[in-house]
Amino acid sequence: MHGWLVALASNLNDNSAENRVIDGRPLSGTDIAPLELWPIAGERMPLAVAKLQTYLLLFIGTVPPLMFEDRVPGSLVLTWLFLITFASYRMDKAPTWPDDRHLSLRRLRHRESRVMLFLGFVIAFVGALAALFLLAFVVGFFSGSEWVLRNALQNGLAGALSFGLSYGALIGLKADKEALVVRPKDPLRSSLFFALVMTVPGVIVIGAILTFAYSGNGDLGAGLSLRLIAAIPAGMGMAFAFGSGLGVLRYLSLLICTRRWNRVYLPCRLGRFLDWCYGAGLLRISGTSYQFRHRELQDHLARNTVT
Repeated sequence: MHGWLVALASNLNDNSAENRVIDGRPLSGTDIAPLELWPIAGERMPLAVAKLQTYLLLFIGTVPPLMFEDRVPGSLVLTWLFLITFASYRMDKAPTWPDDRHLSLRRLRHRESRVMLFLGFVIAFVGALAALFLLAFVVGFFSGSEWVLRNALQNGLAGALSFGLSYGALIGLKADKEALVVRPKDPLRSSLFFALVMTVPGVIVIGAILTFAYSGNGDLGAGLSLRLIAAIPAGMGMAFAFGSGLGVLRYLSLLICTRRWNRVYLPCRLGRFLDWCYGAGLLRISGTSYQFRHRELQDHLARNTVT
């Protein structure tokens, strides 16, 4: 525990002494904000690990079709290469300091939020349903597959429903950061919720790609569950590639990069550790950040690295 506190205190003092700035934002010498703590592991390594996590999610999505399907259509391989290339481009353009949209279920208490959620759902549902029907008709017409046309209604309704709920949540559950984020853990929870909401359309898109790619088989059987398993991680990877939930992605990178093999070592359950320090009186809470209760304690830990 002493080593973890030393790592945090030393990082804060280094930020203050060196006036560290990353992409135009000065690093704080007093605040310990979980979503903004990733530079403690280096300026580049956490960002590179975040990209690798996105690529890994997309790669996991390719495993079930490659391992359990009798054949892999060339169109699917090309589509997956395009998705990985597009994800790489989007991740290179991702902001260093993401500002995720804040969503809260507590917004449902307000009538205007419920109205916006309903309107967003209806607009997205109708638009997605029309687009999916058109896509199914085009694919079925050119491929000559009757299976696509027969199942267009069922799959189209499921996809349109998911898109409608996601878009409705985006505009109906949107909350102001000042009103929603009041504790240090709130930004992380909000970023995770945003990522999960945006994962749903990604799962539908990936699932539709896999379904159309294997539509010529006509027999789904157990393959449907395998494609769903493939669509979930790939859909989350696409959500991250589009810039959704980058805060939680940076936080996961922080935990990966602060293991024993690195010069900076922090606990895996960093949030619980910070809460324990707050309960023990070592830290205090200032807005969405933790701070050492006394500056003298921070300086003492930074100077004395040995227990």
